[in-house]
Amino acid sequence: MFEINKELASKTYTNEWVEFAAWYRSLALETAQNPDAILKFSDHKYVQKRIEIETFCSAVKRAQMLEALSYGDPGVLLSAPGSSLSGVLLNEIGSPQQKEYFFNYIKDNACRSFFAVTEPEKGSDAANMAASLNADMQLSGEKILFGNGAVAPIGTVLFKQGSGMLGMCAAIITPELLSSGSIKRMVLPTYGLRGAQISYMHFANTPIEESLLLGQHLSPVERGMMSMLKTFHRYRPGVSALAIGQAQAMVDYVRLNCNSVSVNLLNKYDHQLAIVREQNLSAAAQVDIEPLKGAVVSLIKAKATSICEEISQGILSSLQGGQLLEHPWLMKSAADMYGYEYMEGTTHIHHLNVDSGLKRNEFTL
Repeated sequence: MFEINKELASKTYTNEWVEFAAWYRSLALETAQNPDAILKFSDHKYVQKRIEIETFCSAVKRAQMLEALSYGDPGVLLSAPGSSLSGVLLNEIGSPQQKEYFFNYIKDNACRSFFAVTEPEKGSDAANMAASLNADMQLSGEKILFGNGAVAPIGTVLFKQGSGMLGMCAAIITPELLSSGSIKRMVLPTYGLRGAQISYMHFANTPIEESLLLGQHLSPVERGMMSMLKTFHRYRPGVSALAIGQAQAMVDYVRLNCNSVSVNLLNKYDHQLAIVREQNLSAAAQVDIEPLKGAVVSLIKAKATSICEEISQGILSSLQGGQLLEHPWLMKSAADMYGYEYMEGTTHIHHLNVDSGLKRNEFTL
C-alpha cells in the first residue's frame, strides 16, 4: 500500500530517480524497525550509485539526489552507506592522500560515515567547542546528536587545537581509532528518522596522528572556520531537499490513498513545493559558485522546513478518525518530518544568518 506510484512520481522526478526512490520505499518500514537492514544490500546497484554520485557532486546535484531519495524514504536514505557531510569536508580541505583513503574506504566497504560537531554543553557553536587536542596530540571531549556516530566505521570530528577562531581543526577518525578503546559511543533513542541512528561519542585521550589532521597543507584561516562555513553552506540545500522530497511524497501518497483530503488543498501543497524546490536549487547553484555566501541557503532551509511541517500538519488534520492507523508509512513520515528542523541548524540560527547576509548585501533583487 505504501509503494510509490511511478506515474505520479514521474511528474516531479526523472524515471531514473523514481526507480531509485521506489527501491528505498520498499525498505521503509523494515528500516524503521531495524536501521541496519540496508546493509544486507551493500552490493546493490543503488547503494553503489549513491556512493559514486555523492563522492564529488555539486550542491545542485546533491539536492536533486537527496530530494528524490527522500521521496522514496528519508529513513532509508539516512541509514544508507555514503560519505555525507564528511565527504563535503574532505573535498574542501582534505589532502589528495586523505581523499583517496577516505573515499576508497567508503566505496570498498560500502559503509556509512559520521560528522561529529555538536557538543552537549556547546551545541553546534563550533567557535566555542570544548573538545580539544592537547600538546601530546591526544583528543578529549564529547560529541552528540549526529547521525550514524555509533555505527559507522569511519568519519570526521571537529575540535580545538589552540585558542580563538584559528584554533579550529578537524581530523579523520579511522576504524582503528574506533576500536582502540579510547572512544565510547552509543545510539540515542529517537522516535522519528530512526534510520539516522543519532549518536553520542566520547573521546578520552584518543591519539590523533598528524596524517589524520585535515587541511594541514592550508593556512589556519582556510582550514578553520572558513572551511566549516563552506561545508555547511554546500550541504544545507540537501537538508532542505530532504524535507521537500518527503513532503511531496506525503502529498502524492494522500492524493492516491486518502479521499478525505481536499484535492484543492493538495494542489495548493503541490504549488508551494514547486516554488520552494525551485528556490532551493537556485540557492544550491549560488553556493556552488560562492560557497562562503550562505544567507540565501539559510533562508530557504528555514522556509522549506516550515512549509513542509505545515503540509504534514495539514494532511494529518484532514484525516478522519483512526484513518491514520490504516497508513503506517504516512504515520511514520509525519514523525520523521520534524527532524529536519534540527539538521544543519535550527530556524533561529538561520534567521541570524539571514540577518548577517542582509548586512553584507548578499541578497539581490
